[in-house]
Amino acid sequence: MIKINSLAKPELFSQRISVVIADIDYTLMDFAVAQQAAIDALTLKYGNEFSSTVNSIFMLINEEHQHKDSNTWNRKKDFEKIMKEIAEIEQPSFAQYGFKRWSRESWMIIASRRLDMNFTKIDVEECRDTYWKAHANNSHLYKDAAIFLEELKDRNIPLILMTSGDSVMKVNDNLRLTYDPNFSETYKMRRISILPLKYSSIIFGETVDKPDPKFFELVYSDLNKLGSFDKNSVLFIGDSPKSDLMVPEKDGYSTLLIKR
Repeated sequence: MIKINSLAKPELFSQRISVVIADIDYTLMDFAVAQQAAIDALTLKYGNEFSSTVNSIFMLINEEHQHKDSNTWNRKKDFEKIMKEIAEIEQPSFAQYGFKRWSRESWMIIASRRLDMNFTKIDVEECRDTYWKAHANNSHLYKDAAIFLEELKDRNIPLILMTSGDSVMKVNDNLRLTYDPNFSETYKMRRISILPLKYSSIIFGETVDKPDPKFFELVYSDLNKLGSFDKNSVLFIGDSPKSDLMVPEKDGYSTLLIKR
């Protein structure tokens, strides 16, 4: 696994690259900027206390994602409490799809309850759409990623995108949430379509997500449609060693970890 802090490095093309398979969020796209814009939009419409509560849930879940294998992480009880609340809200879909911890609707319902805001179904839907609209409108590629992608285009190197689902959920009248993979994928596609990305295919982690080997079977299936390639010439790029790169590296592909 190669580790770098920028994709704008000519030496990346010193080895033969037939196909690039890349993660999107935090790899090609500056997710942090879009996330902050979404939180700012919530602040304008619902107040700082509400947006701060939603963002604190995001930060806690993201922190757990980074420290899940650590025995020293001291916020495990806080995380387990949030997961219990999310499980109760997502009960209609839990048996089939399990936790959708990244569901913004869940976070918004939890925040509204804590602040006695008495959200209705319509309120949650409007809040969700405010968040994702601001997120999409402020989605931009990292400068180094834009340079790298232009180089791929000039060299006629195909690009396959792989991305986790955003866990966008349908809101019921009783403020329970139902997960529909097609519904969630539609929302994610809206924000992806804003980015100047030229790609041959995209795999969404909705019903099955990284690092599940079944997700990568879908990736390999799309890769095979492009032709037969030496595994060393197929480059996987991601920001997470475990989610993005562990499986393809084990399967013999070249891997590149980007850490800005």
